[in-house]
Amino acid sequence: MYHDSNSNILYSTKIHPLSLMLCASNGAGGSYHGINQEYVGKWVNDLGNIEIMNLPLYESQYNKLEIIFDENKTTKSNMEILKDAIKDIAKNTTKVENLRFDSNLFLTYEEKQELLRFAKECKQIRLSEEYKENTIETKEEKNIDDEYDEPDV
Repeated sequence: MYHDSNSNILYSTKIHPLSLMLCASNGAGGSYHGINQEYVGKWVNDLGNIEIMNLPLYESQYNKLEIIFDENKTTKSNMEILKDAIKDIAKNTTKVENLRFDSNLFLTYEEKQELLRFAKECKQIRLSEEYKENTIETKEEKNIDDEYDEPDV
C-alpha cells in the first residue's frame, strides 16, 4: 500500500485473484508462495465449469468465495488490510475523510463507502485525542501558573 499525500490517493499493487486461479504452472515453477497458494491454478482445468453471470449472488445457486493472495502471508481480509492502512494515514493527515482509492484495489462502491465512513471515524478519534491532549496540557499549564504566583509588592 502506498498513500500519495499530495493527491490523497491510496494505491496498491494488487492482482485480481481470478488471474491467479486461472493460471497454469504454480506447482511447476510459479513464483507465488503465500497464503492460499493451493488455489493458484485451481481453476485452470475447470474452464468448462465456470459461469460468468450478471445476477446478484443472492439470486444465484452459488456461494461467494473470497480468496486473498498475499505474499506477506497475512490472514487478514482485504478490508482489514485497508482499514489498517487508513488508521496509519489518519495519524498523519486530517484529509483522511477525502481519501480516494486506486482502481487496482478492485473495490466495489459499497466497500469504498464503508472505508470512507471508517476514515471519518478515524479522523474523529484523532481529533478527540488531540483535544484531550491539549486540554490536559492547558490544565497543567494553569496549575503551574497557580502554584507560582508572583508575590504582591
